[in-house]
Parts: sequence; C-alpha cells; structure tokens
Amino acid sequence: MLRKIICIGLIMFFIFSGLISEKLQKTIFIPEVGYQTVYEDGNSTKISHSEEISRNERVEILWQDSDALAIAGEVKVSPDIETFVGWYLNDERASYYLNTETPMWEDPDWSPDFGFETDMLEDGSLMVAAANQTIRIYNSESIMIWEQNLNLNESVTDVALSSDGLYVYYSVKNQTTGNSYVTSFLVGLEEPVWQIDFPGSCNCLVLSGDGTKLVFTQYAGENSAMRVLEAENGAIIFEGPEQNQNPPAISFDGSIIVNGDYSGDVFVYEFVPEQETYQINWSYQVSNGGGGYNPWISSMAISSDGSTIAVGTHIFYADHYSGEIYLFNSYSSSPIWIFDANGPVVDLDISADGSTIAAAGYGPQDHSTPDFWIFGRNSNEPEFSINTSGSMFHLDLSEDGSICSVGGKAVHAYEMGNGGLLYCLECDLGGGNIAGTVNLIGNDDNSGVLVEILELENYTAYTDADGNYSLVFVPSGMYTVQASRNWYETVTEEFVLVFDDEITEVNFEMNELLLSPQNVEATIVGAGTTALINWDEPDGSSGIRDLENYNVWRLLEGEEEIPENWIFLTNIEQTFYLDADWENLPSGIYKYAVNAVYLSGESDVVFSNSLEKPVSIEENILENSSTRLIGCYPNPFSSSTTISFSCHREAENTEINIYNIKGQKIKTLDYINRVNAKATQSLYSITWNAGDQPSGIYFVRLKTENFEDMRKLLLIR
Repeated sequence: MLRKIICIGLIMFFIFSGLISEKLQKTIFIPEVGYQTVYEDGNSTKISHSEEISRNERVEILWQDSDALAIAGEVKVSPDIETFVGWYLNDERASYYLNTETPMWEDPDWSPDFGFETDMLEDGSLMVAAANQTIRIYNSESIMIWEQNLNLNESVTDVALSSDGLYVYYSVKNQTTGNSYVTSFLVGLEEPVWQIDFPGSCNCLVLSGDGTKLVFTQYAGENSAMRVLEAENGAIIFEGPEQNQNPPAISFDGSIIVNGDYSGDVFVYEFVPEQETYQINWSYQVSNGGGGYNPWISSMAISSDGSTIAVGTHIFYADHYSGEIYLFNSYSSSPIWIFDANGPVVDLDISADGSTIAAAGYGPQDHSTPDFWIFGRNSNEPEFSINTSGSMFHLDLSEDGSICSVGGKAVHAYEMGNGGLLYCLECDLGGGNIAGTVNLIGNDDNSGVLVEILELENYTAYTDADGNYSLVFVPSGMYTVQASRNWYETVTEEFVLVFDDEITEVNFEMNELLLSPQNVEATIVGAGTTALINWDEPDGSSGIRDLENYNVWRLLEGEEEIPENWIFLTNIEQTFYLDADWENLPSGIYKYAVNAVYLSGESDVVFSNSLEKPVSIEENILENSSTRLIGCYPNPFSSSTTISFSCHREAENTEINIYNIKGQKIKTLDYINRVNAKATQSLYSITWNAGDQPSGIYFVRLKTENFEDMRKLLLIR
C-alpha cells in the first residue's frame, strides 16, 4: 500500500483572506425533504493536506488545483486529460484545463446563485456551462459559439449536449409560476426545435449517449415524476414515480434506466420495443448499514454498454451519517459487491465497458477514511483513494476509464466553510485482458455463458448473444479459465498466460448436456400384480429446455451393461409408469431404466432399485384376500369422493396417498386421528376433498405393511 501526502498550493490572496468577508456554506439533510444548502458570510477556511492511498502504482494524480474561496462544482473530463469545471460560491468562473493544474482559459463572467451545470463532449471539442439565466457553449479554444439568456424569473436546472455536438438540451424552472419546461436547440440557432411545458418544478435532465432519450425528473409536490422523452421531438414515452433529488442513470442506447428513492429502493427499468415504453426489470432494497435508519439512494451510474450498475447510499444514524456503494450486473438484483464508504456517496461514474468505477463522497467528519475511490469491477477493495481535508461533490470518468477528474469543497460538507479542491487522475488499473468468444454448438444464441478465472475472486464475465466476452485488468500470471452455462458441459482452459497491457485470446466450444431423470424408484402395487416406477424431472428442466418425454425399459439385475437384452416398455410424458405385466413375469430380480428424450437427443439412463419376483406368493394370499381397495364413489367427481377399502387387520397401519398424473404425492389421508372414517367390521371409508386441485387424472394408493393397491380417479370441475 502506497501512501503519500498531497500538498495543496494556495492562491496568493489566501494570505489576506482573513481580512475579507466571503460566502460560506454547508449541506444539511432533512429526511422528509432532502438535501439543502445553507449560507452565511465569513472568512475563508484553511485548506489542509490530503492523503493519497494506492495499491496500484499505475493509478496516480496527474495534477491538482485548489481555491481558497470557491468550491469546485460539476466537472467533465476527456481521455485527452481535458477538464471543464465550474467554480462557485466565491470568485465564480468556468475553467478549462489541459494536462496541468493551470487553466488554459477561464470565463469569469458568471454569478451563479447555487452552482454550475456543465457538460462536455467526450473528445473535449465542445463544452457547455449553465447557471441562473445563462447557457453558454464554448469550444476548446475558449471561443463562445452560442449563448442563450432566459427571462429574469427563470433559472436553468440542468443541461446536456448531444454526443455529436449538434443539439443542446436544458430544463428551466419559472420562479414566478413554479412551473417548468424542457427544450431543445440546434447549437447556433436562436429558436428551439421543441419545448415541452410541465406543471411544477424541475430537477434533473439526463441524455442517453446515442442522443435518443432524455430522462427528466421533478421532485417534491404532487408533480414529482420521472419522465422519459424522445430527444428528437420531446414526446413523452414513459412516466414513473420520482422521490429523489439525484439524477437517474441511462445506458448509451437508452435501453436501461436506473433510479432510486429516499426509501432505499433501487429500480432498474428496461425499454420494451414492442410496447415502445419502459417496464421495471428488477428492484432492490439497500441496507440500513446495521443500526442506521431511512437509507437514501444518493447516486446512480450505469456503464454505456448497459452491463454494470453502481449505486451509492446515504445512511442516517442518531449521531452521524454513513453510506455504501453497491455494484450490480444490470440483469440481476444480487450485488456483485458492497463497499462501506463511511459517509454519503454523492457521485458515481463507470467506464463504458463496466470495468472501472469511480466514486465520490462526503467522508466522515473526522476525515478518518477517504472521500474518493477508484475500483476495478472485480473487487470492492479500492485500487486508489484520496482522503481530502474536505468532501468531494462531483466527478467524471472518461468513457475508456483512463482519466478521472473529481472536485469538491475544501472543508467537510457538513461544516460551514468555503474553498475548493480539484484533482485529475490517470486510472489505468494495469494488468492484461483475457478476451474471446464462446460457441454453444447447435445454438444461435451464445449469451449467458459465465467465464471466470478460477484462481482469482470476482474475475468473471458473461457472453453476449455473439458469444463475446472480456476479462479486464487481470494481473499478469498464469491462470485457469472456465466457461459454464446451464445445460452445457463446463469447459476449462489451463495455463493461460496474461501479460501487462496485452490481450490473451481464449475461445471455447461447448456441447449440450442432456440431463437425466432423477430419483428413479420402483415399488410393487396392486396386490403384487403391478410395478410402479416413479422419477423426478431432470434438474432445472422445467421451463428451460425442450424436454419431450421419457423412455422406460425393464431388465434383469446384472444386465445393466447389456442394453440389447433390455425390454422396451414405453415412451411417456408423465414421470411415472405402471408395469402391468409384473404378475406374469418369471421369478427373478428386476430393475428399470429411464432416460429423458430431448429435441436434440437422449440423456444417459438412470437405473431404479432392484425388485424381486419370488417363486411363490403364498405369504401374500391371506393379505390379498381381505385387504384391497374396493372403489371410489363418485368417480368421476367434481369436489370430493369417498374411498372404500377393506383390511383384515387393524387400520392403524393403513395409509392412503393421492398422486397427480406426474406421480407426485399431493395428499396423505391417514385414518387414525386425521379423518372421520367409518368402519363396519373390516370395511372402511375415507372422503377426499380435492379442494383447489385442478381437473385431471389422479391416483389413490392404499398401502399396508405387506400390501399396496392403486386406483385411478378423474376430477372434473
């Protein structure tokens, strides 16, 4: 573990700041309302040192900047180490950095009441800043190429640039009416492409990477909602609940949206093309941290490829606050890992492929643990972290995961103060990649194959429909890579060598596994005249594969390896079979064999237990002459039927079971102290009330110590 003290260079007027009254602020939380910021006038606060903690020497701070009075607000970054940020509270300005802590240019002509909203293209060629009534678009040379000024009673709440730089979108609140609107402009033109009005205030606006979908949120009051708009024309295609001040997250193609609320619930929505709207795919309730209460979802992120979701929380305790980070596969509500952040987590970002996660938070007030972290997808142990003198508010991670910029306040968010910190980091986590394709032989859809490195924890990936997968940031070394999927053989590749900054290709081909029936059991029924063979479906077959039916054979014990001697009995869909020829068989010890038949072939057989056909059955004559199932009336029946039987002994050891057509026992009618049975000498009757059982064929089986008999029932609703 590498630790390093970061010395913050202060601007010159900090020396005289004690003589100047400036704005101070702190963040407070009202559980019933949300985040609020309060202000007062005062002197600047001293910026203390920060501590860098790294277990990966390839992750490092490229440059850092600080301001004794202003706070670093919303920040954007490009892979070319371009950073665009709005400084606010004091000495407000929009700043553009390239490779160093000295800005390439700044626009000081700003007076935001609360802070900036910013966006920047991934290549850094265009950027937008918005605050109060002003929206400005710049190029990287500091030239302002477009400006829009709103009415004095209006204020912009969020802004976004399309990835091609042709369109700008922003949301506006009217301070007089309390209503809001969302609008779209072609950059350079004065008239909007469209504008959609909404009753009530507005909160966040998020644009999908491909520029097709806008997520617009309103928080507080009866108009609270999350709406999805078509970016082309503003048409509303979905509306859902909204109980959060923080922006939802949306995948590059707009197919997946992540949102959360102030009750600790995470919701993942998926676009349904046939219905042209969204539906909830899954939800998850986050933890209260063990002893906390009322956890909030305070930040959300999703990778551009839609594979990986990160969620940050804010947990309330009686005497402090905390928070956690959850990482999910987008298709599952089971977390990949959870990280205890020791403070609210207020911003998250994920690289396009889901391999790198950046997180910013307030940290604990005693600064005992960090407030910024870099993670690899495979582990909740941070690759890199910074423990600052304050709290981090905003961050941005480049799509390729190589560069991250993060900024915030120089003193803790809960403390009244000012001053700001800004860092730009290189986030190359090192190692090499293992990538390739998996071919499921006979299947056009190669998705859902789990590929994992057996020697490393959490180094896993799933294939897409084409069978492609990638394992990233794998430490150099030699590994065993395994591919597995339900209904297919598990295959491994040993001695896979991984080198730093190189891709090792590993491809797999997997054959289908035709799983066999389970628990094949043979018993004698019907006064010794019939053999009943029961079995269970293959593990996981129900609803997953095209299981056609079953084959059943009879064989003599000792002939298990001589299939040509087996007697084929039936091909049947049910999971039981009655061998009525049992009473005519010559004496001997018999077994039964059962296999499963699929569209693509047959499984291996499974053998039953052994059954002996004795030379003489005199031992059963007395029992059989007086113990039997007499009948069932009515049959067919609509709700209940009376089962009559005789027994030459006391009925205490008599049991009557009901089975469905699959051979599954659904009811036991135990005479003693369980049913109201009437007896006249050796005759008994028991009534079966079928209750809510569905219509169909059922079987009743009478069983004593030395005797079994079975009859068929027909239930008609």
